[in-house]
Amino acid sequence: MCCQLFSTKSSIMRLQYYRTLLFKYFMTTALLVLCLDCFSQKKSSYPLYLRYGSHGTHKIYKYEISGKGSISINDSAFVGDIFITNDSVRVNNEIIKTFSVSDSSLQSVVMSNGQQDLKLYRLKGYDNKLSRLIKDTLGVKIFDKKISFIIDGDNIDYDDLIFQTNSKFIEAVTFWTTSTKRSIVNILNSIWHVNLNPKDFKGKEDLMNRIINNDKSIYSTSFL
Repeated sequence: MCCQLFSTKSSIMRLQYYRTLLFKYFMTTALLVLCLDCFSQKKSSYPLYLRYGSHGTHKIYKYEISGKGSISINDSAFVGDIFITNDSVRVNNEIIKTFSVSDSSLQSVVMSNGQQDLKLYRLKGYDNKLSRLIKDTLGVKIFDKKISFIIDGDNIDYDDLIFQTNSKFIEAVTFWTTSTKRSIVNILNSIWHVNLNPKDFKGKEDLMNRIINNDKSIYSTSFL
């Protein structure tokens, strides 16, 4: 009886010990992630926060950008100074009009900062959310969710990278994706009926830069 009692107490103590170790591990990991995120925020002009979705944890940047352009509300267009945040789009056209980013009547935003253009469109056939047009080429439109004038391989939200051909939307990253670069190549090969090789690109950033900049390694004469 005493032996059984001692064995039970020993098991409980051992379980508590492992629980403590596990708790310390998760706390250390959480602190490390927090420190890395803080460091990345210092390198970025946009503060970082996290979003949880079907693809896991996404990094989302808070933003406040402005420029001149137009917004489309159903069948009406408003031209003027535009100010965009995570939650709203404001246009100053003699009178100030403010619309929620989630307002389905807000169909598009096209604006310029004097040097670069930003085009946002609501993807009705996909998730009905505003998305940035990265590239429109050869029957393919490429979108992401990052709201920024800067469009290059290092400034893309790959978690929400979408390829549209006709009315079909193809996600570059799904739960099963192990290589974003390979996934993008497979999508383009399927749509354009070409034979791009993932090994020809250093990474997803290099691949997207070549797509954006009309590089001949992407737009080969075999289908132009």
